Amino acid sequence: MAIPKHITYTLTDDRFIGINETQRSGIGNEIVNIIQDRTAKGIDKDGNSFTSYSTAYKKSAHFKDAGKSSKVNLAFSDEMMNNMTYLPDLSSGNKITVGFTNGSEVNKRAQYVIEGHGRKGDFTQPARNPMGLTGGERTKVLEMVPSTSRAGVFLALTAGFLASIF
Repeated sequence: MAIPKHITYTLTDDRFIGINETQRSGIGNEIVNIIQDRTAKGIDKDGNSFTSYSTAYKKSAHFKDAGKSSKVNLAFSDEMMNNMTYLPDLSSGNKITVGFTNGSEVNKRAQYVIEGHGRKGDFTQPARNPMGLTGGERTKVLEMVPSTSRAGVFLALTAGFLASIF
């Protein structure tokens, strides 16, 4: 049995410094939406298709009973993906964190999916990690940071620089 881990994704960027909680929450919720939408398309955090199902698993009664298609999109894990949320207690300063409630059954399921597991006599589930942003997704999120915050950071840095030379 794997040691329980809190499954989260944290985006760190200095542009988040100085934004208010409403802005931080909005950006966090957009990160959740991006991850959920991409995952539904069968794409992982690196922009690659999820590892396909094994031939043996596709022939199994479990596969047929679950009504799965050959496309791996974690749809069977909808409960898991729908419970991903912005985590305000882990988000401050230059960090915005999303994930699952620590210690919850959903968090355990997410760990199982992300790490991949299997037992002798059972189908081995390969690791499939949706928790992250591709480069383009990261750019889209960072464009959401209010320009007033970016200007404020620039002015603060400029003031610090000017103070250091005078």
